[in-house]
Amino acid sequence: MFKKRKKLEPLIDISTKKGFEWLYNTFWEKVFTVCYHSTEDLELSREMTQDIFKSIWQRRDSLEIWKSHEHYLVRAAKLKVAEHFRNQTIRKKHYTLATQNYQEAANSTEQDVNYTLLVEELNILVEQLSPQCKKVFKMSREHGMSNKEIATDLQVSERAVEYHISKALNFLRQQLPEYKIA
Repeated sequence: MFKKRKKLEPLIDISTKKGFEWLYNTFWEKVFTVCYHSTEDLELSREMTQDIFKSIWQRRDSLEIWKSHEHYLVRAAKLKVAEHFRNQTIRKKHYTLATQNYQEAANSTEQDVNYTLLVEELNILVEQLSPQCKKVFKMSREHGMSNKEIATDLQVSERAVEYHISKALNFLRQQLPEYKIA
């Protein structure tokens, strides 16, 4: 029939050293428990508790707690835990992105190195072709000239140009069987 009366907190001025000490000594365990219950990490919970009270001390002159000190501190602890998990999620996303970018960069670097090695090897092999075959192949592949343009420029038939390109490609395919050379 009778309502249980809530224990009233004394009016304490937390901007004073004595008031802050009362606040800390009265509620640090409650704040720690809220943090620990959510994180299950003893050291992290201690750190969070210290951060909360440090923040209150730093803002003591401007901070006004109108309701229950306990309610305010429990809310602060829950917000601190939420902030921790949000930051942890963001860190994981950044780590994942950084790892992906690093792998892509590593793959890109590896591809660049492989491409450079292949071009060097191709140049060495092209130098082994007969002079006319080499000239026709370079005009076709390096300068992008059509068979007709090469034939006109070298004053040979288009059929001869096709023969030299085909001969060069067959030679390169034999020397580099791991690559698809077109």
